[in-house]
Amino acid sequence: MVLGFPSNDFAQEKGSNREIADFCENTFGVRFPMFGASAVRGKDANPLFRDLAAQSGRAPLWNFHKVRWAATAR
Repeated sequence: MVLGFPSNDFAQEKGSNREIADFCENTFGVRFPMFGASAVRGKDANPLFRDLAAQSGRAPLWNFHKVRWAATAR
């Protein structure tokens, strides 16, 4: 599953959430779920990215950062 988390932490996704979504859809044909813009690194990082950075030992280095993890059986 691909999920989009726009962030201007990399000076590439400026504008409102709607403007970012329109740009991604119209320019790149993005059809995966997009979340609202948020910080992905630093003290203001959203909780998901703080947790992913803690688990992986590294914060995203660019705006197309990929995270892989295996689902655990319940």
